[in-house]
Amino acid sequence: MKSTFWPVCVLFVTLSTGSNAETLPGTEPLTISDDIASNLVAGADRFLLKKIEQAAIRRINDLKTAVSTGTELNEQRQKLRAMLGLLDPPLQFEELELPSTVAYEFAKVRHLYAARLKLPDRAQIEWFAGPHTINGKGTFDFLHKHLKWP
Repeated sequence: MKSTFWPVCVLFVTLSTGSNAETLPGTEPLTISDDIASNLVAGADRFLLKKIEQAAIRRINDLKTAVSTGTELNEQRQKLRAMLGLLDPPLQFEELELPSTVAYEFAKVRHLYAARLKLPDRAQIEWFAGPHTINGKGTFDFLHKHLKWP
């Protein structure tokens, strides 16, 4: 099997790259003497500019139609308001649910102590009313020592 594989490959490559290859009916060989890449970019530019011009004309015609009927524009505005949720009544609440927020933050801290620091019994909740302050230097030292943060 190995002895016939390479000769067949050489024969195939030789036949496929022959100079006597014929073109398909209704086609011509690619004979661009200029830079193909710049021609491609120029063609794409012409195409996109034509599409932008067509879109502008279409929008002007759509706007004229909407202004003449008057109702279509209002319907579209109502659909947009519904999609953005502006028609829904605002949610009513009396105060923030602090217990759930505190529980979530405590879960994050407990996971930090248990998983990264291997100190699961050190996570405790300290609740105190009033403004909270953080000792910047102590916090930075803790993060640097235990989390290898900056």
